[in-house]
Amino acid sequence: MSNDNDLDKFNEKLLKARGEDKETLAHKKQLETEGESRQGIQAGVELVGAIFIPTVMGYFIDGYFDTRPVFMLILFFLGICTGFYNVYRISQNMGTAVGVKNDKKDE
Repeated sequence: MSNDNDLDKFNEKLLKARGEDKETLAHKKQLETEGESRQGIQAGVELVGAIFIPTVMGYFIDGYFDTRPVFMLILFFLGICTGFYNVYRISQNMGTAVGVKNDKKDE
């Protein structure tokens, strides 16, 4: 009887050391969920920012040179291209910081 109890305790310690216990797996799942939502928010902000900022700059450039709406439209379309490229980079995990590795293995 004592051997079964010792074996269960050993198995629990072994799972915890491997990171396969219930608490560690739940924590890893929570971190993955937070990372995915953060990635979605980042994609949205970069898309909106890449379109809005150049468009506003184009508006003021047009006001300065009195060429409405030439620069605003040019920078608007360049902003759209840049925004979609940024979203693509984020979705493909391209351009992440040095040392950041996002390994998702299919199990």
